[in-house]
Amino acid sequence: MIEFNYLSYELPDRTLIARPVIDCSIINPITKKGIYVAGILDSGSDYILMSRTLALHLGFDLNDSNVKQISGLGSSIKTITCNAKLNFSGTYTLSNAPIEVCIDESDETMESIQIIFGRRGLFSEFDIEFKREGKITFKK
Repeated sequence: MIEFNYLSYELPDRTLIARPVIDCSIINPITKKGIYVAGILDSGSDYILMSRTLALHLGFDLNDSNVKQISGLGSSIKTITCNAKLNFSGTYTLSNAPIEVCIDESDETMESIQIIFGRRGLFSEFDIEFKREGKITFKK
């Protein structure tokens, strides 16, 4: 079992909100480049979303012709699907996790967060529990 803590984030109106944040190493299986990141765990998101900046840093090929549009509440973004190796606290690994890379250069939302961990490819692999005392647990 892995346990993560919620972290406080300041909203534009200066109020603080606790968000479920998880630590993860992301590795591009082709270039072998990796980075350790903290991302938001979002049970309402269908996809794992990565910023264009982070994907380029890891050497993902974003010139793919398989661009698609994914939609959420009130907006949509252009993405390319890349597969990455995810390692959570050195305990659990997903070898071929599908990640949607936001390729719209004007999308500033993803630049401030870098990665959002959604349901596809993650929630099907773990029992994930959001606890009242501000913790998240992962179990295989």
